[in-house]
Amino acid sequence: MHPTRIGAATAATALALGVFTNAQAEPLHDRGGTLVAQTTATHARVHSDRRPMGAGLYDRKADRTYVSWMGKDSDAYFQDYDHKGGRWSTPVKIGSSFKDKHNYPVMVQADDGKLLVFHGAHNSPLRLATRAADGTWSDRSLGDVAPYYASYPMALKARNGDVYVFFRDTLKEDDKTAFVDDRPMQYLMSTDDGVTWKSSGELTGHPYVLGSEREDNMDEVYVAEMTEYGGRFHMLWTMAGGGKPDVHGHGTQIHDVFYAVFDPATRHFSTVAGEDLGTQLDQAEMLDKAIVWRSNRELLHGTGFTHSVQVMADGRPVIVFYDNQTGGQRAWLTAGRWNGRSWDFTRLTEEYGLLDSEKTGPHTLRVYTTRGSESGITAFTLDRGRNWRQGQYIWTDTKLQKGNVIEGGKDPVRMLAETNTGTQDQTVQTGNVYAVGEIR
Repeated sequence: MHPTRIGAATAATALALGVFTNAQAEPLHDRGGTLVAQTTATHARVHSDRRPMGAGLYDRKADRTYVSWMGKDSDAYFQDYDHKGGRWSTPVKIGSSFKDKHNYPVMVQADDGKLLVFHGAHNSPLRLATRAADGTWSDRSLGDVAPYYASYPMALKARNGDVYVFFRDTLKEDDKTAFVDDRPMQYLMSTDDGVTWKSSGELTGHPYVLGSEREDNMDEVYVAEMTEYGGRFHMLWTMAGGGKPDVHGHGTQIHDVFYAVFDPATRHFSTVAGEDLGTQLDQAEMLDKAIVWRSNRELLHGTGFTHSVQVMADGRPVIVFYDNQTGGQRAWLTAGRWNGRSWDFTRLTEEYGLLDSEKTGPHTLRVYTTRGSESGITAFTLDRGRNWRQGQYIWTDTKLQKGNVIEGGKDPVRMLAETNTGTQDQTVQTGNVYAVGEIR
């Protein structure tokens, strides 16, 4: 079964056709151990708009896995798993801000061993909780060095140890002449393990690094996921906004999928084919050079905010995203694979929703999904971006809301999963936290 191919030069024309191949799901028994979900914290988390990255990491030197989530009153909580002893620590609160479902924590480890947890930043300056070598935590605002009105922090570390945190900047919070849908991307960078920071504006001289001023006012950048591979950051995003000339609206319409690569060594962006795009991506370059898939413009929500990007052993990315091209009640979960010249697309399923994905082989992904109102996780195998096979079912006692694979994680903590709380009230912490992984 052959997927549709879309070349870089003809993307705008071909994507508008919206023709995809549908995959056939076939039962498959995963090799290796049994995937299980272990409860790490009960009635501990609140509703969250967390993106699928930065929920945890594995510290090889300490042989511990560290995880974080958003608890009561939107505060940041931390827990660790001792792989040698096989025990979870008691959750501790590590940072506070204000009640908001967007204020979830994201974690990165500096080269000196410190844990850096960014949190509490919906349309406000970032906060940074830091764990020192002795295990003590401190929490501070970065507003003195970066007075941006940040949302959706995404932290990654470059090979030379520089720490980056990308975020969306809400311009209207600082400039009352800006529109509600003026929301570009910025980043902060630290060369001293998170002690001091410089902004992308200081480093590039640009007012933003990823953004637009489009005639249709689709100017809100929603980066769904970023991953490090080969010393570079691979990023996938969608655009939202008013959707029409002279119409401004926050998330009124959501369209299109874009992909680009950021090289921290040069601070330049490039296309999937390697074309240098400089230190800033604007509207023209996004639509001409970075677009992967174009939505049906008659639909208000042609794509979703939860996407996944992985780079395979051959250096070519495979992406998984939502496609509501048909206008149905449920969006198609769709895979795209760069074959070196063009994108190949395959529709995977309309029954399951995406949590996250991880690499399990040179050309293979395991995709973690949920189904409707059902509890638990169904793992699928996606081989070469198009061969889609159903694998293990992982039991949980309630429906899951979020899942986040821990890149480079160690079993039995391969992914952090969080259950649906049933309410967006930030004082109600009815959700459970699970560690998902293999037990042999």
